[in-house]
Amino acid sequence: TATLNPSTLPNGTIGVAYSQTVTQTGLPTGTPTWSVSSGVLPTGLSLNSSTGIISGTPTTLGTFNFTIQATRNGCSALRAYT
Repeated sequence: TATLNPSTLPNGTIGVAYSQTVTQTGLPTGTPTWSVSSGVLPTGLSLNSSTGIISGTPTTLGTFNFTIQATRNGCSALRAYT
C-alpha cells in the first residue's frame, strides 16, 4: 500500500517562510510526480511537482483543505491535509 507522510502538516504563520516535505512509500521505484488533486494550498504556498516540497510564505489567515497526490508508473497515493 502506498502512503504519503507526514500524516499531518504543521501550521503556517502569516509572513513567516514555510517549508515542509511530503514523502511517499510503497510506489514503484523512481521519482514520483507530486500534485494537489483537490482543494487549494494556503495562499502564498506552492507544491514542487518534482520534490514534494510545500513552500512559500503564507499570506492569508484561514483553514485550507487539500489533497496531495504522488504518482509513479500509473500508481498513486493520496493524503488529505488541513
